[in-house]
Amino acid sequence: MRAPLIISLLLSLFTNYLWADMTIRYDIISPNQKIPANTVLIKNHLVRMNQILGQKPDVMINLSTGDIIQLDPETKRFFRINTQTINQYVSLYRQNKGLMQGLISQGIKHLDPQKRAQIQQMMDKYDQKSSTPSSVSFKDTGKSDQVLGAKCHIFAIIDQGHHKSDVCLASYQQLELTPAEISSFNKLKTLIQQFKQSSSEQQDMITIMASGLENMNGVPLKMVNYYPNGKIKNMIQAGSISFRKVPNVAYQIPQDYQEKLTPLL
Repeated sequence: MRAPLIISLLLSLFTNYLWADMTIRYDIISPNQKIPANTVLIKNHLVRMNQILGQKPDVMINLSTGDIIQLDPETKRFFRINTQTINQYVSLYRQNKGLMQGLISQGIKHLDPQKRAQIQQMMDKYDQKSSTPSSVSFKDTGKSDQVLGAKCHIFAIIDQGHHKSDVCLASYQQLELTPAEISSFNKLKTLIQQFKQSSSEQQDMITIMASGLENMNGVPLKMVNYYPNGKIKNMIQAGSISFRKVPNVAYQIPQDYQEKLTPLL
């Protein structure tokens, strides 16, 4: 039996763990309610992030090839890019910043004002972050918590000298992950850093894992964000963890989806 500290309702799912996928559902927690926000599915080198709450597209990642695919269930469109291509775009942008900004500004003129504002905001934030050294650091609080029966260790995230968030990490050993699952999870954390420059302040898995966790061993089970005055701003935590076989089709582009040549915003 693996993961003996995960809630008893899930224990029956672990017997076939050699063929199972790791699935985590993250919930937004408020004083009066718990709202499912997104799920993360990991199957060896394949990853899928489904957005339950909000308008972001679903994301599929192939950790072996570096392919990243955005899926929009409403419009039935998808956008595909590769991390190597992203690096090439970044290099080209930095070497020809003025020209690239002009081309992007021309290219987004046909979009509605809200979309243009989103892209411009991302560009401004990227310019700011690319020239500013990272000021995020982690402090071991010596405290722990329990999420779904699993013990996690609390680290404080310090940004520019301010206590921004607390993240509770469950060790790989605590969850009894296999070496293959640990390898996939570490690759996922590293790959997500490709989007760190343009990620906005959202309550989702990407925000949690883009906070510098690529250098820390563990699975984030809970994150608490604070206002400057120290009061809690929001909280997100794992609402369920399961190890079950997910059909391969879940990691494939549906046949009725059409490709879009620009990112799905």
